[in-house]
Formats: sequence, structure tokens, C-alpha cells
Amino acid sequence: ETVQTYGSYQLLDARVMELYREQNYAGAFDLLTAEGPRHPGHEIDVSYMRSCLAARKGDYGMAVEILEQALEQGSWFGEMLLRRSPSWQPLQGRPDFERVAAACLERQHAEQAGRPPAHYAALIPDGGTPPYKSIVALHGNGENPRKALDGWRAVTDEGWLLAAIESS
Repeated sequence: ETVQTYGSYQLLDARVMELYREQNYAGAFDLLTAEGPRHPGHEIDVSYMRSCLAARKGDYGMAVEILEQALEQGSWFGEMLLRRSPSWQPLQGRPDFERVAAACLERQHAEQAGRPPAHYAALIPDGGTPPYKSIVALHGNGENPRKALDGWRAVTDEGWLLAAIESS
């Protein structure tokens, strides 16, 4: 991979996924390791993908180490992702992975117990009148409704009402 700076996380992610589809896990891992820190706000995405790629290339210790680093930085991964991510299947039952998984679940439960009712965000199209055609944008792990709206903002130019609801 030649040195290239990716101006947006979406461009970086597209290239990483291209390498992933080519089963060039080491190349995708190295690219994400070099370029990921240049995209603040996507730390959880970068950690998840780097851990998955490390596992795919057989470096299970590194995969768990990346998860531990994410935990130290205040992030966590949900139970469904921990247990169902195909890349993490070889990690299931490993004491180091199970220790990280338990810490993630503890953090998840603590956050959900103290969480106020769901938050939401919406963008109403300029012009036009109700009723509006509507889209509900879903957000990923570590994101929030405002972040989810950013990727879909252009639909309001077409007259759509855009909403996002915070998930647990």
C-alpha cells in the first residue's frame, strides 16, 4: 500500500473494506493502524476493525490487546457484537478475551442502568409542508443520533424528514 492520506473516514473505511474483501488482512490492519488516528470521532470503529483484522490474520493476542486498549480509553463493545462477530469467533473461550468481554458487559450494563430515556435528533426539510416522507437513521456502536444524521443529511434537500433515535 503506497502512502496516501484519506481525507475522510468514509474513504479510509472503503479502502480497508476493499483490502478485507481481497483477504489482505495484514494490509488492511497496517493501513488502519497508520491512518485511523487521523480521524477523530471514529476511535471505536478503528479499534473494532483493527481487532477483527488482527484476529483474521491469526494474531489473537493483538486482537485482545486492541480491545483492552479500547476499554482503557472508555469504550466498550456490546454482548451481541462480542459473541456474534465472525472475526472474533476464534477468540471465544480464550481467558484473555473472556476477561475483556466481561469488562465490556459490566460497562454496558452500568451505562444502561444509568441512562436517561432515549434521546433523538431530527432535521426537517427546508420548504415543503407536512406530512413529510421520513427516514430514521440508525447509529452504530459508540455513535449518537447527531452523528447518525451527518451521514444522511443530504436527504433533507430532497424533502425528506430525517430522524435518529439513540439506541442502547
